[in-house]
Amino acid sequence: MKSVSQKKIMSVAIASIFLVGLTSQNAFSDQVQEQISITRARTLGPEAERVISRSAAKVLRQIAQARTAINSGDIDKAKTDVLEIIMQLNVIKTEMPYAKIHDHISVAKEHLNYDTSEEVINDLVPIEASLVEMAEYVPVAKARQHIRQARTHLKQGNKEAARKSLDAADLQMIYTEIDLPLSSTEHYVVNAQKALDKNNPKNADQALKQAENGVEFLSEIVTMPALKVHETMGQLLKNYASKNYTAVKKQLSEIDNWLNKISQSTDSITRDEAGRIKTKIDSLSHAIGQKDNDYTKQLEALWHHSKILAERETDKASIGWKSTRPAADIRADLIDAKQKVAFAENLEFYARADPEDIFKSLDEAKAILKKVTILSSLDEKARKELNQAIKEIDMIHNNTPAPNHRNLYELVRARLRGLIYHNY
Repeated sequence: MKSVSQKKIMSVAIASIFLVGLTSQNAFSDQVQEQISITRARTLGPEAERVISRSAAKVLRQIAQARTAINSGDIDKAKTDVLEIIMQLNVIKTEMPYAKIHDHISVAKEHLNYDTSEEVINDLVPIEASLVEMAEYVPVAKARQHIRQARTHLKQGNKEAARKSLDAADLQMIYTEIDLPLSSTEHYVVNAQKALDKNNPKNADQALKQAENGVEFLSEIVTMPALKVHETMGQLLKNYASKNYTAVKKQLSEIDNWLNKISQSTDSITRDEAGRIKTKIDSLSHAIGQKDNDYTKQLEALWHHSKILAERETDKASIGWKSTRPAADIRADLIDAKQKVAFAENLEFYARADPEDIFKSLDEAKAILKKVTILSSLDEKARKELNQAIKEIDMIHNNTPAPNHRNLYELVRARLRGLIYHNY
């Protein structure tokens, strides 16, 4: 999209932000396990959150120092500041739970170049151990499956197939809401470094200014209310499945507190959807634990609803939004449309809502996309993607309900994700 290409966020994480299923055996129905497309992939401990917040603050300060040096003509000082920024970003990256697994997978892939298959099998041991360790709070089922496949291929002496399985496992290690602004920040900082090396201070300053849009979120995103709601809902489902109603009641209260914070949001869509979740949470709070009543389906629907809200917050952060979104930014409309499609899916497959409610959400998404398609700033490839998404929405609308809609929903959202993050 030509109108926003100068400020687009280049996210290396987006290619692997989506994966299927959580690993809990009882908390989710099989149907829900098959359809999860985004989830919070990590539970950071308090110390990790402190490290990230502290490091993000340092990065902001160092960016400001580098820009001061650039504008005062001290290029050598600016180069030093940019190196320190890159080092600090690496500190943040090491706090990510997938970092260790990613490193081990990289080692195994390198060993494929010169070690025997039997020797590379030993490289899989720490990967599998880490995946088992993370299984309680990170969806790793698919990654473990790919590692098992890699082991089988290695035993058969098929190194190329093993490499593909390792690549697939690496992609299944879902990137989190933190990675999006982190990766975009790193992208711009590296661009600034290259510009300084070419003695182009103006471009370096511009790149650092863009980097600030991503890093400003790092110190606050680890406690973003919508993401906390989603994380706590996942924990609640596990406790409900094990009939730990005391823990469930406590988590319902925690969710209610986070929703109260969201109610102060300046984003009307986020605020309204949080209100809908809160109404349902308040109703369930009085009913949970009563004999002969099973609220699993209602809780699963709420979990899915909170997932959509969390995804919206992730999208907003990753494109560098602040409290008031820029009306001229096409990506803002695409995020709204994608959320409307996700809500329609939730209504059809989880909340089992009336078709008219599903149609309303689909129509709202379609109206947004039609508004975007008439913009003169849209390039041909983006226009083609949007028109195809509109056709697929019509296919859903004209044949509801239908089990095969799951693929169509994902296809529409995948097109919109591509437009949001890559601007084609």
